Amino acid sequence: MSAIPGGAGDFQDPSFWKEFYKDSKNAFEWYGDFKSFGRVLTRYLKSTDKILQIGCGSSELASQLYDNGYQMIESIDTDEGVIQKQVAKNSSSRPELQFVCCSAAKIDAPDGKYNVVLDKGTLDALIPSAHEDMLEDVEKMFAEICRVLTVGGRYIILTLAQKMCSIHTWHF
Repeated sequence: MSAIPGGAGDFQDPSFWKEFYKDSKNAFEWYGDFKSFGRVLTRYLKSTDKILQIGCGSSELASQLYDNGYQMIESIDTDEGVIQKQVAKNSSSRPELQFVCCSAAKIDAPDGKYNVVLDKGTLDALIPSAHEDMLEDVEKMFAEICRVLTVGGRYIILTLAQKMCSIHTWHF
C-alpha cells in the first residue's frame, strides 16, 4: 500500500494510516503547525481545560500546547505504532501528556471528562466523499464527542471545511 491515498475512502482505512506513519521519523502536521494557528486556537482554550485531541497521528500539537501552558491533554489515534512513537517522544519531557490507542467513534473515557475536544483534520478524513456508508463513523464520533464533553464544553475543529464536512458539522 502506498502512503499516498488511492482514493478518498483510504482516509477511513486504518491500514492506510498504519502505512502512512510506519517509517515516519518526523511529525506530520495536517493544515499547518502550532506557529501558524496557535494564537487563534489558544483564544478558545484555558490553561485549566481538560483537552482531548482526536486523531493525533504524529502531530506535535499536544506537545506544543503543553509547552504553552496547557498540560491536561489526552491524545487518541487508532494507530498503535504512532501512539507508541508519541509516548516515546514525550514521556520524559512531558509526563502529564497521555497518548491512547482508540477510535474517536468509541472513546474510552467517562461522560463529561473533557472541557475541549480538539479535531485537526479528523473530521475531514472521515468525510472524504458523499457516500452514505462512510458517514456512520462520523455520527458515532459526534455522539462520543457529545458524551465526553462537559456541559458547555467546546468542540474545536480545524478543517478545510469542504462541503461534506460543513454540511454534517452544521447539523451537529
